[in-house]
Amino acid sequence: MSEREERIRQKAHEIWLDEGMPEGRDEEIWFKAQEFIRREDFEVMVTVANTAPEVEDFAGLDRSDPAVRQVDTPVEPPRKPRKPRMPRAAKTAVAVTATRAAALDAASTGSR
Repeated sequence: MSEREERIRQKAHEIWLDEGMPEGRDEEIWFKAQEFIRREDFEVMVTVANTAPEVEDFAGLDRSDPAVRQVDTPVEPPRKPRKPRMPRAAKTAVAVTATRAAALDAASTGSR
């Protein structure tokens, strides 16, 4: 058994105990343990990649370079989309209708 499989087995046993030792859910618990170990391994890889000085030296990264600092800058979350604008033709139709209504109003009251 590989080291990774052993870690998954131990995590599955831990989950099984935490969930009250349920019967018939061995596959579900095994998959939960696999996912947990996969995420744990990924976090370790990212941490090592971000903190290992030999990786930076190998890549020739210079932290004083603005392009390198830009990569380290966190990305802003996307903004809320704007309310859709009324198409230009619709605006014109609204304006013409309002002008006609005003003209009819004026004509019906007798003042122009």
